[in-house]
Amino acid sequence: MLHRIVEETGYSFPSGHSMASIVFYGMLAMLFLMFVKSPALKLLIAVTAGCLIIMIGVSRIYLGVHYPSDVVAGFAAGAAWLTVCGVGLQAVLVSRRS
Repeated sequence: MLHRIVEETGYSFPSGHSMASIVFYGMLAMLFLMFVKSPALKLLIAVTAGCLIIMIGVSRIYLGVHYPSDVVAGFAAGAAWLTVCGVGLQAVLVSRRS
């Protein structure tokens, strides 16, 4: 029998925490990567952001407030939004250069 740390009464699909973590930490990493020149530091930033995102997703499952499918769906929705934000950022930067 699985003993949950937190009891949730409702359903929450997709995981908002997972979605927000990939958008926030992903965008923060993208902004840092734009200004950092060192390849080693770029790798450290990417790995740190990735680990934070994964740990937040795993914590949602561990706490028992989400099923793994909720977390994966949150990551997918967050990645889609992060892509839109990244493309928008690149469009703004390109338009300012010209």
